[in-house]
Amino acid sequence: MTRQKKAMAMRSKKQNPSAATDGLRPAHSARKDVIIITHEERKSQWERLLDYLIIHGSATSIEIQNKLYILNYKGRISDLRKKGYTIRTEQPCTVNGERKPYARYHLKGAPRL
Repeated sequence: MTRQKKAMAMRSKKQNPSAATDGLRPAHSARKDVIIITHEERKSQWERLLDYLIIHGSATSIEIQNKLYILNYKGRISDLRKKGYTIRTEQPCTVNGERKPYARYHLKGAPRL
């Protein structure tokens, strides 16, 4: 983030402190499902994917692309496997009893220390 953008953000907070409701997204954001990540909270793609898998247990390739904005998700799955995480691939996955043409990845185990 450039200095100019930081200064603008600081000014907008001072002018309207109640505008940012949860601190994660600006009040002017039309999409409520998008989370703005600040510089201090920035994580690598594999860390974001791992967090998502820990919280939700599994993720489809579509979820990874649309919610986490990771286009090369197969590479990130491979990175997690190389780090020792056990990830099972279900292809094609089943959603509400209906077979879908995309994969679902399940986190099954963490690496041993």
